[in-house]
Amino acid sequence: MSITGILENDPYIKKNGEFYFSISNLKDKNLVNKVRYKIQKQLGKENSKGVVFNNKSSLAKNIQESINFQDKISEIKDELIKKRHVDDKTLEFKSGNLYHALHFVDLIDIHLDEEDNLSLKILDTYDFNPNEKHILVQTARDLQEKSKLETFYTITEIKIPYNKWINY
Repeated sequence: MSITGILENDPYIKKNGEFYFSISNLKDKNLVNKVRYKIQKQLGKENSKGVVFNNKSSLAKNIQESINFQDKISEIKDELIKKRHVDDKTLEFKSGNLYHALHFVDLIDIHLDEEDNLSLKILDTYDFNPNEKHILVQTARDLQEKSKLETFYTITEIKIPYNKWINY
């Protein structure tokens, strides 16, 4: 089942992001390396298609409004203020649409810009984990392993003004 045509032509993606046919097409070499590592680790593949959502997308806004996200930023706030950049973190969305759409994600490139706005990226893979108990996830995993269901990655850009993230 090819996801390429669906993602490439989706009006939401055209308005809120960009579709990439290859990891190497990403604009930042550090980002290329991080995505490639995650794809190899999780999917056992050298390359993948993907989508980068911009900061104005409803996905980015929903992430920023999530209590799980705000709690994670609160946890790293002191280190971020002191160092202006922190190592990559993981985050679990524990309920709602973000749980179903993303569940576990990586927070990467977490830093403060020159105006103290918080900037980071959310990296996720669209794949089905082998240890899930739900029959629909198991069925999708079987299709994924037989290459009948195409996997891909998503990156969501997040930028939050200082006066907002400092209050998390």
